[in-house]
Amino acid sequence: MDIVVSKEDFDIANLMSLIRDRIYVQTSSNRKFIVQWLNVMLSTPAFNLLPYVAEVSDGLFRMLADGQAAVRDVTETLLGQFLQGIHNNPAALSHEDRSQMVSVLLAHAHEDEPPLGRKLALIWMDEFIRIYKEKMLPYLSSYLTAVLPSLDCETLKARSINDYLLTLIESNTKIEEQTVNCVIEVLLKFVGHEKRETRVAVLNWIRHLNATMPSQVLLLDLHLLSDICQSNAERYDVDLKSFHLSETTVKNLAPVSPSLVKFAISLLEMFRAEPSLLNDRGVLIIRQLCLLMEPAHIYRALCVLLLREDSITF
Repeated sequence: MDIVVSKEDFDIANLMSLIRDRIYVQTSSNRKFIVQWLNVMLSTPAFNLLPYVAEVSDGLFRMLADGQAAVRDVTETLLGQFLQGIHNNPAALSHEDRSQMVSVLLAHAHEDEPPLGRKLALIWMDEFIRIYKEKMLPYLSSYLTAVLPSLDCETLKARSINDYLLTLIESNTKIEEQTVNCVIEVLLKFVGHEKRETRVAVLNWIRHLNATMPSQVLLLDLHLLSDICQSNAERYDVDLKSFHLSETTVKNLAPVSPSLVKFAISLLEMFRAEPSLLNDRGVLIIRQLCLLMEPAHIYRALCVLLLREDSITF
């Protein structure tokens, strides 16, 4: 191998094309042979294999489930060298390659995947968000889908990933609305998960998003509010005394869920503080509320609470 790669006219692109076509071989000997070739080229300063890592990574992760320990060991070492190379030179991965790599990592981080492949996939995911930071936010919902079910396992990087993702979301973080909506869908999917660690993490995410971008996660609040209002009221004891409502107001709001009243008060306060939210999304928010809950209760709550307003214009 060393003699071949030392030739001046050695065509690395052609060799990588051959390896890519054979990366999914099943026999252990062929797998080991491929890994050895990649290892030799990776250790040769004249060659840059990072532009090809996205093309061969899925096949390499599959090799981590090989029946022979020797194949698993050399493949794990090779993947570690690739990851170190990306760490040293993040720009070597194009946006397209990074997107492809994320898809590969998410597939192998699934809880049904073999343990070693799952472990390394999460290590890569953890490293990627620390290297590329905000550039990884478009993949936030996909990351959460992979990480949330794995938080109960201390030997995996799931907790580290989850904690770091939280730090990337701040009040001034620029994030696409579609990305936020996808995150909301994931959180709603896992809010009733069987694992306690997952449920707690979801609630922490909801609290964090409400603190950093409240106007963008209102639809999440609406869905959660709907679940609360339709559940056993004794589980969600909401005290309205702190809002200093008059006896007449409380009486008029008697048919309405206390949780809905509390939400309506917060919603009106948000509309008052952020008029653009009322103008741009007010109708959508109220329409969504009516789809999720009893419209009569929603309009009763808003109308009764608006009677308390001092600002006639509002």
